[in-house]
Amino acid sequence: MLMDTLLTPKQVAQRLAVSPRTVYLWIEEGRLPALHLSERVTRISEETLAAFVHAASGGAQSAAEPLGAYGAVGGTGLAGPAAAVDPTGRLRGLLLEHRAEILALAEEAHMENVRVFGSVARGDAEPDSDIDILVDPLPRASLLGLAGFGLALESLLDVSVDVVPARSLKPLIRDRVLAEAVPL
Repeated sequence: MLMDTLLTPKQVAQRLAVSPRTVYLWIEEGRLPALHLSERVTRISEETLAAFVHAASGGAQSAAEPLGAYGAVGGTGLAGPAAAVDPTGRLRGLLLEHRAEILALAEEAHMENVRVFGSVARGDAEPDSDIDILVDPLPRASLLGLAGFGLALESLLDVSVDVVPARSLKPLIRDRVLAEAVPL
């Protein structure tokens, strides 16, 4: 195996539109095989990543297509039969399908930098999971606009949505939320 075919967990996270923490979790769980070159150096081969994407997507995506939703990602999260049983794939699919509408609603509510965090971003959503949205309110945004944005998203997606302004994150969770947040 050539060194140029090895990816860092951060590179894998970027390709799959998930947080690096999620990639490390998959490695720890044995879902994503990795090479541990030293105590602090972990790499994933291109071939392993392609097989992982293929297996997770039910074989419906090509190895060149990344997994998930969110801008840099093609498809509807997990495609085919896997999406029907995988809550993360279903919720990511909703976000991708309605991405333009969500961003337009955010603009109307004077919100920018729309990101997804929580279980959908980490890839461990359950059937009853909500979608957690992180936003940066513009100066002319209002509390009423924030609430209206959340209600509009729930109506559009037909799923519970929590909208959180980034500036209101508690210090105890701020770094974790910002690290796992994925741009829509």
